[in-house]
Amino acid sequence: MIKNIHSVTLSLAGLCQSAYLVYQLSQTGNCDDEAFKVNIESILNMNPKTVLSVYGNDEKKLNLGLNTLLNILNITNSTSISFYLIKYIFGIMVLERKLTKNKIALKNLSYRLEIIKKNTVRNIETNDINLINDFSEIYLDIISTLGSRIKIVGASAILKKIEVQSKLRSILLAGIRSAVLWRQVGGNRLQLIFFRNRFNTEVKRILVNIK
Repeated sequence: MIKNIHSVTLSLAGLCQSAYLVYQLSQTGNCDDEAFKVNIESILNMNPKTVLSVYGNDEKKLNLGLNTLLNILNITNSTSISFYLIKYIFGIMVLERKLTKNKIALKNLSYRLEIIKKNTVRNIETNDINLINDFSEIYLDIISTLGSRIKIVGASAILKKIEVQSKLRSILLAGIRSAVLWRQVGGNRLQLIFFRNRFNTEVKRILVNIK
């Protein structure tokens, strides 16, 4: 059995949403602005009252992540996009475990985020380059030093753009935030193997409710 299946599913959808945004950015240099905004905002929500409050208190804001999770759960044939998405998702999970076990890195991350939070207005805009750059620097300074770097695959001309690089690091940081939340509410990898049908049912239930 999985306790808090709803919370586990939502946090996993948040992680999947970040992974899909990474894929979009790497392939086109652009991504879903609304989904990007939701996940970027989640980084600074460090003491949430509920899982849903991390994602703007609205399940609709995780629509992209929920559909991504549903597609992954129902993969019958391996495709290039599913390969990359699964690679990014598990890569983020690995980094989350390394971060959680590194008390110094965790302390530094919390300190840096608190500084940003104090200097950031409540409504974050996706075109706030300074904020995105701040998150990108945190990723470089703290997350990249943990090892197990995630190799992003895409068009070299796109990946060379500084703006794209900053957005990629920022959304990967958001993915780690969702992975931390996923662990906190009881998520683990074995569930994805043994309770696949349970997740499938829960995702479909949520998607029906938000239509």
